Amino acid sequence: MKYFFEPIVLSDWYMFNEVCSFCQEVSFYATEEMQIGDMLFFYIAKKNSKIPAGIYGNGIIISNPNKDNVETRLRVNVRIKYIRFDEPIINYDICKKYIRQFRDVHKIEDSIIIELMKTPLINIIK
Repeated sequence: MKYFFEPIVLSDWYMFNEVCSFCQEVSFYATEEMQIGDMLFFYIAKKNSKIPAGIYGNGIIISNPNKDNVETRLRVNVRIKYIRFDEPIINYDICKKYIRQFRDVHKIEDSIIIELMKTPLINIIK
C-alpha cells in the first residue's frame, strides 16, 4: 500500500458540503502512480480558510487514475474511511514537520509514513 497527500483549498471546493459520512465515495485529484487499495489523506489548506489547517481524514482509493471530462486532470474515486469535521487529526504544525510540499497531490515517502505512525494519525490508518 502506498500513501498519498491531497491538499484541499476550501474556497475552491468546500469538501465538507460533499463529504458527509464514512464509506461515501468521492472523486479526488490523482497521480499516475496511485492504485486501487492505496490510501489518501486529505489535508485542509490554510489558504482563505477560517478552519484550522491539517489532516482531517483518509480514504481508500477504489478506482484507477483517469482523466475527468472537465478539467483534464487525473482523478481517482476514494471511499472515505475516516473524517473529522470539528478539528484536524494532525494540525499544520505537526504536518509541516513531515510534509515538505503542500501544493499538489503526491505520494508520501515510506520514511515519512513511519514517522507519521508516531502521531495521532496511527488511529485512522488501522
